[in-house]
Amino acid sequence: MKIEVGKSYINAKGNVVKIEFEQIDMLYPYVCRYYSYMPNGVRIIGQESPQDLICEVVPEIYERYTLGYIPTQEAFIEKHIKYWTEYEQTNL
Repeated sequence: MKIEVGKSYINAKGNVVKIEFEQIDMLYPYVCRYYSYMPNGVRIIGQESPQDLICEVVPEIYERYTLGYIPTQEAFIEKHIKYWTEYEQTNL
C-alpha cells in the first residue's frame, strides 16, 4: 500500500485516519491530524504501532457505516477485510 494525501485509511486500532498533507521530511512525509507516516503507512520504523495504517477506506463502506447501516466498528473493519481480500484475488 502506498498512502496518498486526501485519502482515508484504517489504522491497527480500527480508527479512520485521513492523510491531510505531505511534508518535505523524507522519513515521515505524510501527516494526519496527530501523526506522521512513511509512504507505506507505517508510523514508527522497526516497531509496530497501533497507529500503523492497514488499509485504505472504501468510501461506500464508510458512508454506510456513518449512516448506521453498518452497526459496529468490528463489522466496518470486517467489510473492509472482505473487500480488500476480494480485490487482491481479482487483481492478481
